[in-house]
Amino acid sequence: METIDEAEAAGLGGRRGRSERPLRCFLYCRKSTEDDKRQVASIESQRMELQRVFGALPNLMVLDIYEEAQSAKSPGRPLFAEMLSRIERGEADCILSWAPDRLARNSVDGGHIIYLLDRGILRDLKFATYTFENNSQGKFMLSIMFGQSKYYSDALSDNVKRGNRTRVMKGWRLGSPPIGYLNDPTTKAITVDPVYFPLVRRMFDQVLTGGYSAKQVARIARDEWGTTSPKRRKGGGPITDSGVHRILTNPFYAGVFDWEGKVIRGAHEPLVSLEDFKLVQKVIRRPSEQRPKRHHFPFVGVIRCGGCGAGITAQFATNRYGVRYLYYRCTRKGSGPPCRQPYIRAEALEVQIADWLESIRPGSNEEANLRRNLDALRSRASASAHTIRESVETALRETQAHLTELLQLRLRRLVDDEDFAQQRSGLQAEAERLTRRLSELDRPEGRIEPIKAAAPLSILAADWFRTADDAVKRLIVKSTGSNLVLTNKILSVEAAKWLAWVLGLSLCPSGLGDCDEARTLAELSDDPIARHQLLMAAEVVWRIQGEGLRKAA
Repeated sequence: METIDEAEAAGLGGRRGRSERPLRCFLYCRKSTEDDKRQVASIESQRMELQRVFGALPNLMVLDIYEEAQSAKSPGRPLFAEMLSRIERGEADCILSWAPDRLARNSVDGGHIIYLLDRGILRDLKFATYTFENNSQGKFMLSIMFGQSKYYSDALSDNVKRGNRTRVMKGWRLGSPPIGYLNDPTTKAITVDPVYFPLVRRMFDQVLTGGYSAKQVARIARDEWGTTSPKRRKGGGPITDSGVHRILTNPFYAGVFDWEGKVIRGAHEPLVSLEDFKLVQKVIRRPSEQRPKRHHFPFVGVIRCGGCGAGITAQFATNRYGVRYLYYRCTRKGSGPPCRQPYIRAEALEVQIADWLESIRPGSNEEANLRRNLDALRSRASASAHTIRESVETALRETQAHLTELLQLRLRRLVDDEDFAQQRSGLQAEAERLTRRLSELDRPEGRIEPIKAAAPLSILAADWFRTADDAVKRLIVKSTGSNLVLTNKILSVEAAKWLAWVLGLSLCPSGLGDCDEARTLAELSDDPIARHQLLMAAEVVWRIQGEGLRKAA
């Protein structure tokens, strides 16, 4: 009868002898980005725990440590692939890892590991959270663990996609919002950045004046305002030309964004109206000149010829005394006979413009009336805001109801695609206008403030024009004048709509008893040309008064 010692010597001892050959191991630690939210152990803690559990075992020899920060949802981890290649070359025969899901969360990587076990290339796997035995039952359980990891990953992906769809349908854009907005970590909403929101609004306003390109706005924002990109993961440096171009072409600022090919109306506060955003796109996407301009003449493209209706251009000439001068003339580009209108020297043209600006300057009493009447309008706007709001809300509800009815008619095929698209576009534009009107009513003084910002130009335009550079002169003319026509060296100018209204307001006695100011103010606010001329006028005031403040400082 064999004793236990003899049995061990005959049978078990042989198995122990084979196991005494130390396992050559690779230690593999992995952490993916989504693990941060689930508090999975960090790579460092995985490594320390594995060294604590297996470091003292005499039959384990760790040859190398692999640490990878990459998702295992799909194949393609470079360090993991390198480790398996070295195992297939016979450099190691065991893997130490925190858990099976650290090795594989997809069927390809999981199947590769099990196939290496089947071929005997991998002798063992050791985990800190799971006990594995290299036999048929152990490999079966390991395949279940890999399958469970893949199911968890797939289910997590489905849940994330469902959550993203819900968030988008509520009007919230995914990811980090563009400059001017912030993600609120508490409410998960997109809020206004108090620092950058007004700066971005000013960029749009400058383009809307028609006097600035995207590149010029970027230069002003960078050099004059000192604007830098926000410090998030990157940033903090001066804002770039391409960065400003991306801002000005991003529809998110108009309250909409694209998701899976669909245009979604956002729940965030829009920075500009959709109409203004479209106008900005027209300005910055104008076809570029074939040749770069060597000279910038302030009144080219602003004045028309009274003889043929063509544009007025400018060029330099040298007289017989060798004096070089600038003059304006008709382009003579027309289908009729050549235009016979004479040219005019730039100095003479500027004198006429300055005289016209002087002629519209309000007197001291009229200036006082203007200030009092603007203050009275502001008070009236606050008092009547509630009544007007009810009317606008009713109109908005009716417009939205018409949109719903139109959709029902389309679903019942009572309206064809062309009529449906045309009617829907008109109703959506009206809803956008009414929504913008409601946002203005939240600030009752919203329609008065642009007028008050531009009012100093009606008083000081002539003085500023005489001393301004060419760029500001052009802004002054474009913002205050309308229908400029040059005939026989005589310039005729009509006051811009907003300026005519301001001048009329200055002639009204205080109290506004006989002035139909409310209706006219509403017309000004809804007229895109008048609104853009107001922006230009406010820009002139800001630039000149801002420069004055900087010089005084």
